[in-house]
Amino acid sequence: MATTINKQVVLRDYVTGFANESDLVITSTTVDLRVPKGSMTALVKNLYLSCDPYMRNRMRKPDPLSPATAQSFTPGKPISGFGVSKVIDSGHSDYEEGDLLWGAVGWEEYSVITPIPNLHFKIHHTEFPLSYYTGLLGMPGMTAYVGFYEICSPKKGDTVFVSAASGAVGQLVGQFAKMMGCYVVGSAGSKEKVDLLKNKFGFDDAFNYKEEHNLVAALKRCFPEGIDIYFENVGGKMLDAVILNMRPHGRIAACGMISQYNLKNPEGIYGLSLITYKRIRIEGFNCFDYFDKYSEFLEFVVPYIREGKITYVEDVADGLESAPAALVGLFHGGSQMSSPAAPKILLAKPSVSPITGKFGRGNSDDDNASHRSRLPPVSSLNMLSDSWDFHIDRFLPFLTENTDFTVVGVIGPPGVGKSTILNAIYAFDGSSPGMLPPFSVQSDEIKAAAKHCTIGIEPRVSAERFILLDVQPVFSPSILAEIIRPDSSSSVPVLGNDSLSAELAHEIMCIQLGVLLASICHVLLVVSEGVHEDNMWHLMSTVDLLKHAIPDPSSPALSRLQISEIGPEMEFKDKLSEGNEYMATPIFVHSKLQDQDLSPKNILQLRKALAQYFESSSFRQGRNGSELVEPVSLVIPSKSSRNQHESYQLAMWKLRDQVMSSKSTSFSRPVSEREWLKNSAKIWEMVKNSPIIAEYSRALQSSGMFRR
Repeated sequence: MATTINKQVVLRDYVTGFANESDLVITSTTVDLRVPKGSMTALVKNLYLSCDPYMRNRMRKPDPLSPATAQSFTPGKPISGFGVSKVIDSGHSDYEEGDLLWGAVGWEEYSVITPIPNLHFKIHHTEFPLSYYTGLLGMPGMTAYVGFYEICSPKKGDTVFVSAASGAVGQLVGQFAKMMGCYVVGSAGSKEKVDLLKNKFGFDDAFNYKEEHNLVAALKRCFPEGIDIYFENVGGKMLDAVILNMRPHGRIAACGMISQYNLKNPEGIYGLSLITYKRIRIEGFNCFDYFDKYSEFLEFVVPYIREGKITYVEDVADGLESAPAALVGLFHGGSQMSSPAAPKILLAKPSVSPITGKFGRGNSDDDNASHRSRLPPVSSLNMLSDSWDFHIDRFLPFLTENTDFTVVGVIGPPGVGKSTILNAIYAFDGSSPGMLPPFSVQSDEIKAAAKHCTIGIEPRVSAERFILLDVQPVFSPSILAEIIRPDSSSSVPVLGNDSLSAELAHEIMCIQLGVLLASICHVLLVVSEGVHEDNMWHLMSTVDLLKHAIPDPSSPALSRLQISEIGPEMEFKDKLSEGNEYMATPIFVHSKLQDQDLSPKNILQLRKALAQYFESSSFRQGRNGSELVEPVSLVIPSKSSRNQHESYQLAMWKLRDQVMSSKSTSFSRPVSEREWLKNSAKIWEMVKNSPIIAEYSRALQSSGMFRR
């Protein structure tokens, strides 16, 4: 049975006092890539792992008098928590290969789980970032929903205080309370977090508890008439101060007490007698008891997310090696990560389909260096020559006989960030032997010289077996300048021996690249700049019009066909599944949006316009050929954007999630990576010799729009 290396985060020993990074160790073991026949288990690849405060109690030695330690981790074993995963193999009837789920998993690259109802949940709303299922749409979201609506019994006009308010739970409680019409104040541990609460999450007021010498006075300042609802995340001195400021018949939802988790002797509460006099109700709760309400929670929260009425901030640590620092950082008040927000979401990036052999991970830096020295230079990997011919020999050594892979192409004009987007999906790892460097991105010097980075089609293959195709920019003045001869004709024979003007040839080149990518990719990223640019919509509409009688790369007829047999006079007809022509699944990306374009209303209008434009397009064809689906669109702010609804980094994560979880159209039958490449070369010859594209070219020429 095939196996692969599985990195894990292991507890060194039980922890007393503050946890340190050294209490957690990164180790490696092996895992079988198939579950035992007849078992009810599933092998999953963990995509995201969630760092949550409750995990600190599980690092304690079990104590019969403390229920908090009843599920303590075992020293020498992997710790566990909540995560987002993809099913690699399954013996469970409810889960099959490729399914996405969230729930309890080990802190490791791969976990073998026994799916349990109300502890493991299938992910159906893949239009949202997968990381949301470790936060907003996962356990923290459920905790906020249950704690506020079920435990606090809120009413319009209530005064609400949330401690640790910038955390994964607190930021949502505050927004739920505002939607109820409550007055909301939060506390946090830094100026940045206080600004976040007031300016991004819409809290009425907030304060930094570290700067307050008298918490009772601080709360009195914020709540002159007292507190109706307290969402408790901290405990200790904060809880004492809150009880003194509670109004009669106040409600306290005890979610957690993070200030006490690292103390050997927890602090006492001195104002408990006021609970009696003020008739205050305090109720502790555990969201695990309410997971049967998860579908109800989704019905409530999903529309608000779609309408942009809920804002969520995440903090992402990259790689399993970051896990100890990310978890320990939760208990130090100020975030040590890239964002001032408290949530710590750990990204784990093992391979979706583990590939052993020539390009598997090695065991030493010497092996890596030796292997890299034998790799061809990146510049030689361009799959299109100056004569517009396709070269498979340049990229073939990087491919295997694996049949579980995804091809992602990108098309767009110069300067829109195509290569940057592919690099986010590529996730370059310098320690991985055989992994080529990232795609080149446009520097200021190249931009100033009106040049372009990508030439022809440049490929990469990621550890997750994503084959990425970065094509030269379309509608590019620099490419037009390169192909134009002194007599204004084209130096590139885009349509066999037909002599075309450079301008017309450039137009046909763009169409040919679009038709090729729509034929050989699973996912096609169509990138435009800003919200008002629609040239790429027009191009893809033309591609949809002209892409006919061209099969997908898995066609058996292609395997029997020789490139030399393909010519203008040949009519290729292949019986496609269910009579439908293959078309890659497009994702329309609008990049470099300015702050004024990023309001939820503008984004909604953009998506409506896109759906209307492609209303009768083949791009709306579903996976089964009969259903109609809305075209997917994503927006990426400019790097300098300070918009409260979306950040550049978060948008890039969303895009990566969308691609990795995309339910793209499948080829008509399984095909290996190598066979895909060989057949793609044949498809390219068919595109160049397409009588439909040639007829379209003649129509353009006779229209007078282009020079003869």
